[in-house]
Amino acid sequence: MLVTEPSPPFPRDFTTRDVRVADGRFVPVAYSASIIAGLAEILGAPGVTVATVSSWEHDAPYLFRVLGQPEYPWLEVMGRGPTIFHGKERAVLADLAAQAQRSGQPLGRVLWIDDHLPPAEADRAALAASLPAADALLIRTSARECLTAAHLDEIAEFVNR
Repeated sequence: MLVTEPSPPFPRDFTTRDVRVADGRFVPVAYSASIIAGLAEILGAPGVTVATVSSWEHDAPYLFRVLGQPEYPWLEVMGRGPTIFHGKERAVLADLAAQAQRSGQPLGRVLWIDDHLPPAEADRAALAASLPAADALLIRTSARECLTAAHLDEIAEFVNR
């Protein structure tokens, strides 16, 4: 879906541009507008809550604006673990626990899309099972191809069941 600090070759439908972020610098990105629009449509379904877990942190709203997307809330990642993934994992687990506590009931489904998820299917399955939710779908994207149309089909099926 999005590549930061991109270098060609890109998938055919990618757009490249520079995003001005919070401190005024420009960060180059490449993305598929059609995939972002498709994901936004799926995530705009009733009852879906979105949180961003990204090393972009404070710069995420700037990126969302450029992509024409709502400014989803983001969770603090940096400094929460020895790696970006561990920081994300801790942030996600804390947020899910807080959501469950606020609602007073277990969470239904959790979708986690990330290029930092464990590469091994068994490790992702174990992580999904550890989440405080009835069902979880973890999609590890490629840093080069990102989210694909096939992923969107899988996400839509998961969100709509």
